[in-house]
Order: sequence, then C-alpha cells, then structure tokens
Amino acid sequence: MIPEFLKARNDSVLLLLHAQPGAKKTELKGIYNGRLKIRVSAPPLEGRANNEIIAFFSKLLGLSKAHLQLKSGETSKLKTLESFYEVLPYLAHHKKTLTRLHNFA
Repeated sequence: MIPEFLKARNDSVLLLLHAQPGAKKTELKGIYNGRLKIRVSAPPLEGRANNEIIAFFSKLLGLSKAHLQLKSGETSKLKTLESFYEVLPYLAHHKKTLTRLHNFA
C-alpha cells in the first residue's frame, strides 16, 4: 500500500509535506492532513528551510540532491517535493523506511 503522502506520476514521484521550520532538529513527525510532517531546524529565510528539506530527504532516500526538487510551496508550509528518480522501488525494497514513514499517526 502506498501512503497517502506519496503520489506516483508517469515520470516522477511526489512527496506531499507539511513543514514546520525553526525546530530544534530536522525530523519526521507523523502525518498531518494527508501530508508527511517534517520539522525543520533551518529558519524559513532565504530558502534555508527548503534546502534543509531537500538535504534531509536526499540522505533518507539515498539520492543525490539533484534527483529532488521543490515542485510547490516555496514560501508555504505545504510543500510538494518531486523526484524524477524512481523512488517507489527503493521504498518497496526498504520496507523498514516505508513502514516508518507510513506508521506516523
């Protein structure tokens, strides 16, 4: 089962996020209104929080930062991160990560 915060498209995968900038550390904190909630240590100034989100998911998914881009929500808490790299097979192979992301309620 694909979690509600992941949307598969023809050529990419979207991760629907709810960002909370200015936290003590960057971490996933559950699901909020169908979006994966991420607390971000960087402030929401000059794109710092957005860069931190890309760096966090790059490390979590084992992808280059070049494989991730912010599709929408540059100045909003509601963000959509897009990967043109095939993330779904990675998540299927790494069920522990998928389970951890999905069981945040």
